[in-house]
Amino acid sequence: MKQKRSHKARVPMFLALSALGVLAVTACGGDSDSKGGGLDPAKGGSGGSGAKVGTGGGITLTGGSSSGGSSSGGSTSVGVGGSTSGSSGNVGSGGFAGADACASVSENSNKVAVALLFMVDISGSMNCPVPELDPPCTVDPNKTYPETRWSEMNPALKGFFDSMASDGMWAGLSFFSRNGSCSEKDYEKPDSEIALLPSASMNLDSTVDKQKPAGSTPTVPSLQGALNHADSWAAAHPDQNVVVVYATDGYPQGCSNNTIDQAAKIAAAAYNGAHQIRTYVLGVGPNLTDLNAIAKSGGTDAAELIDTGQDVTKQLTDKFNAIRSAVAVECTYSVPAPPAGQTLDLNKVNVEYNGSEVGYNNTATCDQGWQYANNDSQVVLCGSTCDQVKADPSAKIQIAFGCDTVIIGQPR
Repeated sequence: MKQKRSHKARVPMFLALSALGVLAVTACGGDSDSKGGGLDPAKGGSGGSGAKVGTGGGITLTGGSSSGGSSSGGSTSVGVGGSTSGSSGNVGSGGFAGADACASVSENSNKVAVALLFMVDISGSMNCPVPELDPPCTVDPNKTYPETRWSEMNPALKGFFDSMASDGMWAGLSFFSRNGSCSEKDYEKPDSEIALLPSASMNLDSTVDKQKPAGSTPTVPSLQGALNHADSWAAAHPDQNVVVVYATDGYPQGCSNNTIDQAAKIAAAAYNGAHQIRTYVLGVGPNLTDLNAIAKSGGTDAAELIDTGQDVTKQLTDKFNAIRSAVAVECTYSVPAPPAGQTLDLNKVNVEYNGSEVGYNNTATCDQGWQYANNDSQVVLCGSTCDQVKADPSAKIQIAFGCDTVIIGQPR
């Protein structure tokens, strides 16, 4: 069987993961024509001498139930929602003989962590007052106001880093414009490197307090620098889901080729790249709907816009909280290295939830089943399958290899 693999939905490679942090890997050997119980969807079979692992007398790929006889080396595959029954559901005594015998290997794994790299605007217009002026303020007013866009951004950022809801996430922080630079290289190194919260919060808070807004708005180089660093970080940390949070109060100003269209192109390149870096955009100021193009290209649909005529700190806090909820990964698991000496056939990989097979979903809209993500380093459960696993405190996810991959809507 030749499987279709795409950038957004690719077949995972190996091993078993658990919602509880434990994973087991099962390799299924043997001939598909081996005698054994349970190969008929409608009825059970008698025991046999086949080399595959059997978990019951029947098989159900799309739900329902089946019943049958014992499984002495028989094979069974069960879809989510299905059940099996039989006089014996254990591994048959004849199932592990010969060169094609199955083997079982266990490895530890963890749910994927979230890493957020904040790139925040400290151009001169962040000194504009709130509530908003009429006409709106778009450049440094060169006046001192008791409340400004920056004075409202400051506590919102620190509140995010200090919140208990952010514990366990990773966060880094950069600012623009950095000495008026138009070079992306100047924005690749964060002011505070990505680190684990809450231990990193004190350093992040201190970095926020040191900033003094000035200069223009080098949107393209600052966004490119942030995305470059996020991509490098993702490559070095395959157990993390890395995103960029880009906060600005205006449109591009200064620098060559510094436009919304160009910013959207580089956001799209990062999202469609090997590590699928998403860009969340936060607009702090009036008339910023064009920022939606950057967010949409970066895989996040639309920018989060702040009304500077209202309570800005509260709105920023709410938007940061919404981003935190959006990036939280409930059904994504890192894939550990394969056991020594193991080889893979990517056409023979399967995911199981509590012993029942979950079909691979090769459609763009993954409403159930599973797909592969982040340069083949993560397994993602989709839609209703994810919802079911999250609601099950004893959920156990296994990835088995050695048997033909079950694809939703296609026969084995």
